[in-house]
Order: sequence, then structure tokens, then C-alpha cells
Amino acid sequence: MGAAQTAMAGTSAFFDIHLEGRAYMFGDRVTVTDFAVGALSALALNPQSRMPLEGHANIIAWYQRLEAVPSWSITAPARLMEAAE
Repeated sequence: MGAAQTAMAGTSAFFDIHLEGRAYMFGDRVTVTDFAVGALSALALNPQSRMPLEGHANIIAWYQRLEAVPSWSITAPARLMEAAE
């Protein structure tokens, strides 16, 4: 596991615990924090990044809810990996 994956594993554990029982970062409503964290997380959450998210169901569910927010989905790139190029 590389240094980035090791760092992501610790961060993922923290966020997964934080999201327990919450729909979004600060409760039941999406906030600018969700957009900021989501923007930073988008590439890491892409399966091609190979970041260790197994066992972090709260993060995955949070990101799926974020993707369903219209203002997020209409501004997201059609192909996420193209955005990284």
C-alpha cells in the first residue's frame, strides 16, 4: 500500500465514523461542506483510484446521496477520470 493509500485509510475511517447516522456531513441537509469534501473526494472514490474504501459504507452512501443532489450532478464531469487529466 502506497503512502497516499495509507493516509486515505486513516481519513476514511474518521469520515465513516463521523457519517454514522447522518445523511450529510452536518446532519440531514446538504451544506457547502459536503460540496467541498465531495469535490476533494471525487477522484479518490472512483474505483480506478484503488483507494481502500472497503468497510466504509457510510462514505459510499454519503457520496451516492451527494451525486443525487441536482446542483452537484449537473456540474459533475460526465466522465470523472477525464477531469483528472
